[in-house]
Amino acid sequence: MCKQFPLLAKEIKVLMEGQPAIMELFPRLDGDQVVAIEKKLENLRWIDMKRKKKMAVKMAKIRKGLIYKLEGAAILADGNMIHY
Repeated sequence: MCKQFPLLAKEIKVLMEGQPAIMELFPRLDGDQVVAIEKKLENLRWIDMKRKKKMAVKMAKIRKGLIYKLEGAAILADGNMIHY
């Protein structure tokens, strides 16, 4: 079942750290319930990946703006452009 539903298996392992009895209850889940839970976990994973991508794009824009401002400050301080 771990190979068929890797996200659910990962969550079960996390839950087992606090409650070892969880593993005994896992086989009692209905097949439809397991598929539904796995789909929900997959959706959450995609949402998280999209959020991380958006955050990376925003950080890149902020860094670009920061570099632009730092270069502008260096020109004003020296009157010359600093080349790296």
